[in-house]
Amino acid sequence: MTTDTTNLLKMRKSFLEALNDPQSDTGLLKDMLKELKAAYPGIVVAYGAEDEQDAIGTTPSSWNEQYFSRQKKLAERNFSQERLEHLMQVRELFRQQGRKGFVPGARKAAVDPAPALDNGYSPSTNLRKFVDEGDVPTIRMALTVELEDSRRDARTMRAALAWAKSRVPGLCEPYAEKAFARAVERDRQQWTEDYYGTQAVYLDTNFSEERFLHLVDVREHLRQQGAAKPAAPAAPTRPAAPARAPASAPRPAAQPAVAAARPAQPPHRSPPPPARPGMSPVMIAALLIGGALAVVVILMLAFRK
Repeated sequence: MTTDTTNLLKMRKSFLEALNDPQSDTGLLKDMLKELKAAYPGIVVAYGAEDEQDAIGTTPSSWNEQYFSRQKKLAERNFSQERLEHLMQVRELFRQQGRKGFVPGARKAAVDPAPALDNGYSPSTNLRKFVDEGDVPTIRMALTVELEDSRRDARTMRAALAWAKSRVPGLCEPYAEKAFARAVERDRQQWTEDYYGTQAVYLDTNFSEERFLHLVDVREHLRQQGAAKPAAPAAPTRPAAPARAPASAPRPAAQPAVAAARPAQPPHRSPPPPARPGMSPVMIAALLIGGALAVVVILMLAFRK
């Protein structure tokens, strides 16, 4: 099995897991499927059913939880547009009916509710998952993406790197300066939103502990500067890629049309950090929702490098 095939299987599995996550909005799932198809045309296959039992049912009265589980299992080997759209249709009906396991509840915390480690740090569910799997590029991407979540403060991000580094040999590279990883700037007067974006790109090229911790410091500096002055209201416009949203104002990410149905973001004491270059509003929204949809985004970012 080739690396590309393995990556496609991982993204398919994560997307199907997102169908089981009550926090995943149906409209956002549809948008994420479009993103996946655009980035990886081979991820979707032609619809097929070996027999009548495998076929899509057209009578809503016959849809139940067992039917949903069976169709989801079939989608593992027949990841087709028709079957996925049907699963989302069944899922949405169950949400409207208020069925247990399909209705979204309170937004989960940014970190795992599992017991904290000796230093008080508790890894996020997604970071723990990727560390357990041991794929270094994906772990690096998961750590970098966690910088985008303003619910994680500087102390948490430093602890996250230390925790992952202690469990994954070779996670961090030696600090290096080269064409696509220029030197870090020590002068805080130069720490702007654009500088943060540039250094985030350099981190992709040279994932060193020094660069990651420097980004944490720059991020905290921008957050503190943003908190020191009133935040302007966000305009609901689609940000141009790869530009980053100003750190001195709330993120203006355009949401899918159904975004109003999602739970509201908890208030932040300071503005969120800028978004990664090349991340669409759909990907940003998925990261804010978290859970399995965030895993899909992390895999997309890691595999397209």
